[in-house]
Amino acid sequence: INQNLVFALQFSKILDEKQKEAIKARESEEFKDVKTFINTYRGRLRQDIADSMNYNFRVYVMPKITGNKKSADFTLEFIKMDTKNSAEVEELKKFLVAIKEKKVQRDDLLKAGDVAVKVYEKLKAKMAPDWKFAAAYHHARCYKYYKIRPLKTTDPDHEKTNQDYCLYDKTFDQYVYTEQWVNFLVGKLQDPDEYKKVMSSKV
Repeated sequence: INQNLVFALQFSKILDEKQKEAIKARESEEFKDVKTFINTYRGRLRQDIADSMNYNFRVYVMPKITGNKKSADFTLEFIKMDTKNSAEVEELKKFLVAIKEKKVQRDDLLKAGDVAVKVYEKLKAKMAPDWKFAAAYHHARCYKYYKIRPLKTTDPDHEKTNQDYCLYDKTFDQYVYTEQWVNFLVGKLQDPDEYKKVMSSKV
């Protein structure tokens, strides 16, 4: 059946060499057609569209020395590009491969008030009995000191944040924070000297 019926390819997992060659030839021709279409389409795009972050996916691969001869030959370091800095954009274009987009789960995001409550609960046993950690004062000093987001809510570049700790929510026009930010603050602020520096900083 496999050798004689025209529909054998659809029902049999056993292919002879001629059938394999026929499949490869067909796939090769289809691949060429698709590649030609894509190249033609891209070639007709205006440069501003071709360069737009809305229409392409890019990653910048930056070589980084590990210092350990037993480790990999190189590591990849993902960086966030400031699209408003033309000099930086032009420099990074020399190394252009792709841009990695980081996605954070919605259930991992917290409002400033939620962060303040969590930090307070985790540190209250280590602080003075009357110790407080308010969102509007203490937490504000923390995000300003560690520079995880723009200092002012009126900053036009809302999305210029440290995405491990903070993101800008376009829907509700506010900044939201991650559990990782809570853990970072708990680790830092339980050091009395660090806490004093943060709270007395001029920001």
